[in-house]
Amino acid sequence: EEDGKDEETDADMVEKLEACLLQALKTRIKDRDLPLAGNTLYAQHMRPCRRAGWNVDVKVAPFKKLSAFLSHAEEQGWLALKKSSADPIVTRIFRDHPDLIQ
Repeated sequence: EEDGKDEETDADMVEKLEACLLQALKTRIKDRDLPLAGNTLYAQHMRPCRRAGWNVDVKVAPFKKLSAFLSHAEEQGWLALKKSSADPIVTRIFRDHPDLIQ
């Protein structure tokens, strides 16, 4: 298809979401901001970290939901989530993770 929409793969969207999250974790969120609601992280920190021309939408990524993406980030070792919450809550950022060291 030539409309440009179908050219972006799930892997591309995952890569962009991860890049935005890592940028936000490295440059925008301080430990004193924690705990931080996942929706706040996404809207106020990840989305502003998009590069020019990037469309970033967790709903069109393979995760479909923010909670699934943040669980993926937790599996990567980037952050810790509060388990019993409907809206995921980031409780810790692992700043010594190689992906987070600037």
